[in-house]
Amino acid sequence: ELKNLKVEAFFKTDPRADRMSGNLAQRVIVHEGFREDWSSKVPDVWNPSEPIHDLALVKLQEDIPADKAVAALLSAKEAPLTPGEGLVMAGYGRDLTDEQISLPRLRSVGVPLRENLRNGTEWFAGNGDTTRAGKVEHPGGGCMGDSGGPVYAKRGTAVRLVGVIVRGPDEANGGCAAAVTISTSLPAYETWLNVRMRELSVD
Repeated sequence: ELKNLKVEAFFKTDPRADRMSGNLAQRVIVHEGFREDWSSKVPDVWNPSEPIHDLALVKLQEDIPADKAVAALLSAKEAPLTPGEGLVMAGYGRDLTDEQISLPRLRSVGVPLRENLRNGTEWFAGNGDTTRAGKVEHPGGGCMGDSGGPVYAKRGTAVRLVGVIVRGPDEANGGCAAAVTISTSLPAYETWLNVRMRELSVD
């Protein structure tokens, strides 16, 4: 568990409005297997064979607004995500026309799941290519500032929370225009999440 870490969550009724209300974290639990220097210890950062465990659980000081309730987690017991399945990513990051991250604006984009990574705990989505990173025409995916944002999938009439955005290419490899967004698979961490939520006394 990280100490003296200030985390604040923002909720907005109108995604286009500038006004936001903050909600400080009461406690943050980072996955015990995560290492900040992981990228220097694996031979292939785009498709690592080892789990990165890039995941944290945050308990806020106050309940979130009722109209901002998070979708239910996709259980590992349900049918798994498959390449080509449509996903929706959301975040406060840049788009290709921004010079810097524009926090007040919430954006979302629909992208296909492309490939499950070798480590079994991550996958990438978008219309780019991890084997030859570079700018693509009409890119779709996350951008700088979207990390930590949710990824959703639709199952029947229900929406499921399936992932958390964790990284993408640097500018030398196409940046946001590479259209490669890597996410941590939440069903892969269902047991860890349930154990930690009990520790935090979260239903």
